[in-house]
Amino acid sequence: MFDQHAGITPGGEECTTLAYADYSECPESQRMPDGGVIDMDCIIWTYVTECETLPDTQGLVIPLDGVQVLMRQLFTVRQAITDINGYFSTDYVRGKARYVVQ
Repeated sequence: MFDQHAGITPGGEECTTLAYADYSECPESQRMPDGGVIDMDCIIWTYVTECETLPDTQGLVIPLDGVQVLMRQLFTVRQAITDINGYFSTDYVRGKARYVVQ
């Protein structure tokens, strides 16, 4: 639950990892007309992680402990109880589902 009038929630950090492919080591015989290669083993991958500091938000996230959560998907209804951190888990869900906190 989020209470927009209580406290301040720290923004934290959001990171994204980008992958870049280097085809320069691939022989011409392995290259395709569209720029790809036939043998993927010659590609050299470089991974770059970029992080951004998010701003603080007015308000506070309050975990709801011991609350019943109902999940509905078409004709199926499942239930779960939240833990001390406000998290819960259910069985496998395919597609969209609606959640109700009781």
